[in-house]
Amino acid sequence: LMSILAFVDMLFVRHRMLVNERFRENEKRFRIKSETYHHGLAPYKSIKNAQWGERVYTINTNSLGFKDHRVREVDIDSTSYRIVFIGDSFTEGVGVEHAQTFVGIIEDALREKGIEVLNASSVSYSPIIYLAKISSLIHDINLKFDELVVFLDISDIHDEAVYYVFNEKRQVIINNITLRNERSRG
Repeated sequence: LMSILAFVDMLFVRHRMLVNERFRENEKRFRIKSETYHHGLAPYKSIKNAQWGERVYTINTNSLGFKDHRVREVDIDSTSYRIVFIGDSFTEGVGVEHAQTFVGIIEDALREKGIEVLNASSVSYSPIIYLAKISSLIHDINLKFDELVVFLDISDIHDEAVYYVFNEKRQVIINNITLRNERSRG
């Protein structure tokens, strides 16, 4: 009986490893590294079979690399009132279509009033990345907006404390202590 349980356990572990490997390969199609704020979404992408766990969904990104209802060019100097949301995976809406995210629902509600909503969020963001990305959007890209909504959640505390730091160039990088600990675990 113990050998059967060990075999089933081994099969389950192998299955999870394959699922995780496919997930990482899938993510590479639309997630990118950033020199300034560590990571984000690639611009101008429409991925019909993005996957989050067992969930398959469509993700579209605009010219800024923000999750959007369709692939489109975003005017940097919009004349509309513009609200930018930033947060982590919950705000990005990982695993669901843009229209089903809370940012997408707000966007739909405000569109009739002529208010533009942009979603600058991505998985594993934390306050240090919010600061770096918004600073880049303002100073490097010159994105004009009227309001910024920063969506903090409980996982931000952990991510901020464990994963991210600024380097000497004020670029967000992975904390070296975290890297050493992960490498020592194998």
